[in-house]
Amino acid sequence: MKKIISMLLLAIVGLVACTNTSAADAPAINEKASTVEIDVNTEAADTNGLPVILTPQLTGEGEQEWQYHWTMKVEDGMEDWVGFVIPEAGPQKTITNTGEPVEFGLFAEIMWVSDEKMEVHIQVEVIGSDSSDVLATDEITLVGVEGMYSLK
Repeated sequence: MKKIISMLLLAIVGLVACTNTSAADAPAINEKASTVEIDVNTEAADTNGLPVILTPQLTGEGEQEWQYHWTMKVEDGMEDWVGFVIPEAGPQKTITNTGEPVEFGLFAEIMWVSDEKMEVHIQVEVIGSDSSDVLATDEITLVGVEGMYSLK
């Protein structure tokens, strides 16, 4: 009888040990279903369409802290004229922050040719601070025509 009870206890302990998973192995809540969208606010813009405020909207975020990596690509020859606004650093093509809005701005007087267009491609990646995995990405294109910017 003792042998049967001992075998049953060993079987139960073995079964429990095999089904137990650690918290480190489990993914954070909703990480797989997360998305990010760039919200473009030009309502506060002055008469030349600037500044353009870009705010990341993350849904389904997990348990860890996230970093937002912003990158900008512009046409050749325009690199020094536009960028993310950092008052003490001038125009920036990349910014990493914790989800605060960023501002797109113009850093030089431009003589616009009638109907000439300039495209600015902006991407945000949400990256896990613990794992460096990319959780979500979004990309937008701003089109500048004679100094007025709109979403493509």
